[in-house]
Amino acid sequence: MVTKGELESAKDKVENIIYDWIFSNPSEFGEAYVTEIPRRFGRTQPKSFLTLEYELMQALTHAVSAYQEKDFANFNEVINGLGMATPVIGFLLSKGEQSATVRDLLKAKTTVVSYILEGSITDEKLQFYDKALNKIDEYLATRHLRLFEEKLVSTRGYDRRLWRDDRITAYHLITLLCRDLGFDPLSFQPLDPQIFDGNRNTGLFARHHLDQRRKFSIFLQDLLLTDNSRHRQYDNHIPLSDQRVLVQIIQDLIQNDGSGPNKEITAKDVVNTFLTRFAVPNTAKYYLENYWQSGDFQKNLKNFNERKSLIKNGEYEKFIKNEYNDAYNRFFNNAIKIFDSLTSLSDYKGYKMSRVFTIADIAYLRRVFSI
Repeated sequence: MVTKGELESAKDKVENIIYDWIFSNPSEFGEAYVTEIPRRFGRTQPKSFLTLEYELMQALTHAVSAYQEKDFANFNEVINGLGMATPVIGFLLSKGEQSATVRDLLKAKTTVVSYILEGSITDEKLQFYDKALNKIDEYLATRHLRLFEEKLVSTRGYDRRLWRDDRITAYHLITLLCRDLGFDPLSFQPLDPQIFDGNRNTGLFARHHLDQRRKFSIFLQDLLLTDNSRHRQYDNHIPLSDQRVLVQIIQDLIQNDGSGPNKEITAKDVVNTFLTRFAVPNTAKYYLENYWQSGDFQKNLKNFNERKSLIKNGEYEKFIKNEYNDAYNRFFNNAIKIFDSLTSLSDYKGYKMSRVFTIADIAYLRRVFSI
């Protein structure tokens, strides 16, 4: 039986053969498919400079072909299918004088995201769409078009304009409350509703970045919701690898059935999940005994199962309203506006979609909020 690794290796070899063949400009083309002397940024570039253009077109072709459910979409089908109207895209390789335009790439990006949101989607299709979106972002960054700066920033700190925007804050609070059921992954305690009341003495919620090197990110996968006291504890005492495991444990317990009545999560399920996720049993024991089981564990577990049932039944608005009414009143409507901006595939006050949503974020939003 051929393994997945062997298939991937064979696929890479085939793609390398195709690349070498196309860049050799075989006589079958009649005229050069790839110019021998691309000129860009005021000087002549080596032919290999156009590798990125080739990879971009290849990724877009695969995405359109997957959407149309055919083996291979031709060049015109790709351009027309993605709504890229300018002629530049048609001569990226044969002339090499201009980069793909911002307009064309943003249109292609919006179209590929629409593929993701449209009806059912297979894992294979999602891989093609994800690669196309990533290649567009890489192209925009590498060709100095100065968009999607989250791909480039590493030490500058927060993207303050986005981070401080009231609508982005609302989006984070509502989605993260639903994602983790309002539970803090470190303590397994429900967040106190009072931290969302807007009072400077009590309204001390915190959006925590798991990885301090990614403090520019506003992606859900880089964040968790906690309060100010635990925020400092995460930053100063909990290793990044452990934070990621704790977040994953919460997700495992939410997404998987338990062994209790009506498939509820039991204390045994919690222990087994910890032992499965942490490679070192003593580390699992440490977090269980010093954090999860140190409070009223049985009461918290009962609350967890009740909240899980609401979210599973699509009653996320009822959950927020019942458990976190201050958060509901302050943030829910603005969060819905962010969902609407994704559903309508439009820019939100100039914020490009790739700056707000990742593929994983979109998958989560579709699952929980049915957008």
